[in-house]
Amino acid sequence: MIIVVRHGERADQSQDSDEYSNIELQFDPHLTKVGNQQAIQTGKYIQDLLKNFKDIEVVCMSSPYLRCITTAKRILEQLNCQQKIYIQHEISEFQMTYDFDKDHQSELHLQRKNVEKYIGKQDIINQKYFVDPKMIEAKFPETMNKAQERTHLFLQALETKYKQENKIYICVTHQGVIEAASQYFGKNPPFVDYCGMVIVDMTSRKLLLNGQKVWKQ
Repeated sequence: MIIVVRHGERADQSQDSDEYSNIELQFDPHLTKVGNQQAIQTGKYIQDLLKNFKDIEVVCMSSPYLRCITTAKRILEQLNCQQKIYIQHEISEFQMTYDFDKDHQSELHLQRKNVEKYIGKQDIINQKYFVDPKMIEAKFPETMNKAQERTHLFLQALETKYKQENKIYICVTHQGVIEAASQYFGKNPPFVDYCGMVIVDMTSRKLLLNGQKVWKQ
């Protein structure tokens, strides 16, 4: 099974002025209290979904952005497992010039080694879970076509990886990546809210969710 999850609410888009004023890096905002609750509810849904997969290992991969790493942490907490979080740059934020004024990827909280300040202790592996020569990392500046190609190549490689080891993959990422994942699996991408998911049963390649969220306010 492949589970691709959008992060929870980000502080720079919150209606809570305190959340906004506490942003340390504008290009890498933290997950809000609301976003944490969205991730927790999403993790509980995934936990229930995986009850019939007790003997299959779960692998968690995340974009390098703080809001994604935090969402991954909250999901893993609901699964009651001490899994590592692998940083996979192929599922990073789309690097568009209308979102970023320059390449900030080397300046993120992860690179500054202060993620623990936000999420507590967590085994974060700042390297890829797997490498494939066909995959493309996020590079600024990036066109929409290039970003979607990057996502599709990652998912193609992940499908091959699944056939080799039959594990459950949880990938925490961004809205654009979720929409591209929907396209990759043959569906029209809907609007993807916070913690919206694309969930694929890899035995049949059937989509169980296509961008929907499962949390309630």
